[in-house]
Amino acid sequence: MDYLSFLTIKNWQQSKTDVIVLNSLSNLPKIKNLLTAYGSVATFLDNDDAGKRTVQELQSVCKNFSDQSEFYTKHKDMNDYLCGKKLPPEKQVRKGFKL
Repeated sequence: MDYLSFLTIKNWQQSKTDVIVLNSLSNLPKIKNLLTAYGSVATFLDNDDAGKRTVQELQSVCKNFSDQSEFYTKHKDMNDYLCGKKLPPEKQVRKGFKL
């Protein structure tokens, strides 16, 4: 659903770039080697612990990596962003430093 949400937000009928859709993060080891061939990689992962761990893992593998979940931090994922479903306040990801 998140990929369809991405296409909807961009108003595209199809992607203008290569796309790898993972229906489960357990499939990540299967595509890691493919990612190293790309000059840049952008992810649109969920704003949960599994998504954040995957971002950290991919940052070590990909040369030019960008985590796009920062654009929907108050939402669980891109589909919830499109539908306007916000995370409860205690689940929202906060940017910044803790003192």
